[in-house]
Amino acid sequence: MKQDMLTKNTLSGQKHQYLKQNTLNLITLRKSNLAKMIRTSCFLTTLSFSVTTQAENLLDVYAMSYQSDPILKQVISQRESIGEGSVQAFARFLPKIDLTASTTGTNQDKPTAQESDVSYNSHGYSLDLNQSIFDNQNIVNYRIANININKAEANLSAAQQDLIIRVSDAYFLTLSSIDSVDFSKAEKKAIGRQLDQAKRRYEVGIIAITDVHEAQAGFDNANAQVIAAENSLLVAKEGLRELAGQYIDQVSPLAEKIPLDPPTPAKIQHWVDQALEGNFSLIAAKETTYAQKENINLQRSGHYPTLGLKASYGYNKANGPNSGVAPQYHESSIGLNLSIPIFEGNSVTSKTRQAQYDFQQSQDAYNEVLNTTEKNARSSYLNVLSEVSRVQALKQAVISNESALKATEAGFEVGTRTIVDVLNVQRDLYRAKQEHSNSRYTYILNVLKLKQASGELARVDLETVNGWLSR
Repeated sequence: MKQDMLTKNTLSGQKHQYLKQNTLNLITLRKSNLAKMIRTSCFLTTLSFSVTTQAENLLDVYAMSYQSDPILKQVISQRESIGEGSVQAFARFLPKIDLTASTTGTNQDKPTAQESDVSYNSHGYSLDLNQSIFDNQNIVNYRIANININKAEANLSAAQQDLIIRVSDAYFLTLSSIDSVDFSKAEKKAIGRQLDQAKRRYEVGIIAITDVHEAQAGFDNANAQVIAAENSLLVAKEGLRELAGQYIDQVSPLAEKIPLDPPTPAKIQHWVDQALEGNFSLIAAKETTYAQKENINLQRSGHYPTLGLKASYGYNKANGPNSGVAPQYHESSIGLNLSIPIFEGNSVTSKTRQAQYDFQQSQDAYNEVLNTTEKNARSSYLNVLSEVSRVQALKQAVISNESALKATEAGFEVGTRTIVDVLNVQRDLYRAKQEHSNSRYTYILNVLKLKQASGELARVDLETVNGWLSR
């Protein structure tokens, strides 16, 4: 009985010491938090006068990127340059008019005294007109120029769609990085509480020192995760700056609830057929085959005759006595020029064969793009379907992990679970939250990529996604 009383008094003393120490820790913690709140409040007050808190949304970033993105600018300039090729090709059907003028001074020294030296000046001008009547090369070059314009238009549309994807990818990568920072900080804070609790339990002899070490290791690892997440956020913002042409401090987050709809219509073949008809990269590849086929005709034109009209009008005048030439005269002429190539050392034949090989290469390249387009349409469709289910499954996983954490913490309180069990469940919970967050961004990107594969992606789709952001 005496031993029982001694044990009871010892445990009572330990409990009293534990409560006293816990109270002191709470007071110290509250003072520390109060000081931090005051410092943070002062910092935020100062910051509010120097930095705007206006968040940019997806459409804002897209508008800035459309004006500054160097990749899109290159394609736009290329389209304008190729457009001039059609003007130049058409110019070959128009007459060419040249005006030439000359003035010449002549001085003749006679070898004998019986002949007088001659010195005179002659000047004149000539107006020449050349008009092509038939030249197959001009006809084919004009067709090729217009085909190249169609190709450039398709490439421009593909680049505009690609910019939507790149902007969306960079935007949601930034949001994912922000979430990662928030989740890692929350995990660090939760593990910090577990570490403090483990230290207090160890001080009163409830747990072993190994549990404290496990909690400390978990806290250190969580701290490293915070540093890595913050660095990833800086890198993601750099990617956004590269597109937008300026630093973006804040971006609007995705709303808590977004529509998770499967593709409509829910037929994979519909999206494949649409892609084979409307995908701009495929259209550009098809236009390339047309241009290469016309190039065969262009090289064959080296065997064809050419017919042209030439007209000229000239005037010449010579000044000076005894010049020996008519003082002035007018001359005009008009005629047809027919040129028939006979033999050019097999150059035309060789160039024609080369053009045929280039055409075959363009056909093979088109078939490659065709297969890739069909694959992208199918995979994008399946990815949207998969991500709809994955988002819902991960949301349930978060709920399950939250319940598991509560149960594990309760078990740790009564001694049936260890600190390691608690840390593992906490890690699983925040990993599930991060994966659920990322899956929502992936779902949106897959929807946009399906539209891109089918050639239907446009700014209106970006407006729809922008409506899913928090205001």
